[in-house]
Amino acid sequence: MLPANSKRAGRPVTAQPDCLVNARAAAVPSLLWDERSKRVFWVDAPSGRVAAVSLVSGVQHAWSLPCPVSTIALCGDDRLLAVLADGAYLFDLCTHDLHFLAALSGPLPPGAVGPDGRLWIAGGDGRITRLHSDGRVSGLEVDETDPMSGLSWSADGRSLYASGGVWSFEPEAVSLVRRSHFPVVREAAGGAIDAEGAYWRCAPACIERLAPDGELLQSVRLPVPLPSACCFAGPDLKLLLIASSRDGLAERDALQHTLSGGLFMLPVAVPGLRVRRFPAA
Repeated sequence: MLPANSKRAGRPVTAQPDCLVNARAAAVPSLLWDERSKRVFWVDAPSGRVAAVSLVSGVQHAWSLPCPVSTIALCGDDRLLAVLADGAYLFDLCTHDLHFLAALSGPLPPGAVGPDGRLWIAGGDGRITRLHSDGRVSGLEVDETDPMSGLSWSADGRSLYASGGVWSFEPEAVSLVRRSHFPVVREAAGGAIDAEGAYWRCAPACIERLAPDGELLQSVRLPVPLPSACCFAGPDLKLLLIASSRDGLAERDALQHTLSGGLFMLPVAVPGLRVRRFPAA
């Protein structure tokens, strides 16, 4: 719940985001923080590349998967859940083994692990795909025509946020009930919720902080035109990380915005929420 002086809550500690990694990625739909290893993971979707950087040492690692990847999620046993073009796999970072979990009809937008332990993926066809830990796949119809990008859940698990608004959340419900609308923005992408229930949303050339009713609380300009995903990181979760993409940029824009495809960090006053892990068997 946002306090009465919500317009001041969440104000960044610094006025400008700093570049963490100039990854020059083509498209980064999935970005996450692993508090166990103190690393930030992201994917460069078209190349099937998974990468990580330590916030402690700055050391980077990268892994190549056999085909494009749209989503990664942390698992309870420190593997990654990876959604590739032909299905979902459990990926062992040490052995590089891929264990097939489920077939998924693609291409799919990025997803996120919900309070129920399932991976939720919402497309623009009015349907949500849910991946269970045992490999089962179930669907849920929603009365939406636009992609529900940037899925994120409130701390109590009762609200589902996306780039377009907020929905009441019941894991076994047959439908989702929309509670509020966010202002429509072109090319809205990933998002994340902070501890006060505000939603940070990637929008063209900026990152926005929205109240649950859609009020714009804050907008921070970015040095890149296409931010694509964000997450909270650090020991106190007061570091907002923002990924960006190069795909879709005109040649002139790519030459002008040389940090496009990079990762940025923005200290904030209100911490984020811990990421949920996929309970892989």
